[in-house]
Amino acid sequence: AGLFARSLRNLGTADLGLARENLLLMDVRPAGKTPQARQQFWSELTRRVPELPGVRGMALAGDALFGNGGWNQTVWIERPGEAGQDAHVPDNWVGPGFFTTAGIPILAGREFGEQDRDNSPPVALVNRTFAHRFFGTENPIGKRFGDSRASSVRYEIVGGVGDAKYGSVRERTRPMVFHALGQEKPLDSCVLHVRTASEPAGLVPYIRREI
Repeated sequence: AGLFARSLRNLGTADLGLARENLLLMDVRPAGKTPQARQQFWSELTRRVPELPGVRGMALAGDALFGNGGWNQTVWIERPGEAGQDAHVPDNWVGPGFFTTAGIPILAGREFGEQDRDNSPPVALVNRTFAHRFFGTENPIGKRFGDSRASSVRYEIVGGVGDAKYGSVRERTRPMVFHALGQEKPLDSCVLHVRTASEPAGLVPYIRREI
């Protein structure tokens, strides 16, 4: 019992790389069946929720912090003058304001913005571990990677973020790629991340009303 209590205390105080206080996660599935209807729903939701009293930040993501920890993506790292590198890394699709809302620090470059749409060049953010593993001490901003050697799509890294625990408190630090949600077709489900000024449970009825 003593060991269990100590382990629980350690997990409760572990450095997650994000701000755990007053963060509300809600799985949301719009009723719209067409991409146009889903896009309208997400646009309206991201406009309304930040206007609610007590909301300090809000963002959408394809997968939740402490959900599945993202999906797995094959990446092809270009190395001018050297052989490229093929690897499998976790990835997630996130909207503007995600890192600010989650409390994950931006270490270099920028966060995703409204300018990152389906008609703009593909961009990505990577965490510190990704940058160190594939680019060493080089600045990752402006570097490019693809889905594979044969793919014509190349993502430009526009920002670097701190490492965080994405799937569980006990997981090892791992490389992570984040893609702009605005450059993906409208998803049929997203996780709403809301940073609140006080206890999050009090805002749930009001957010449900907006949904």
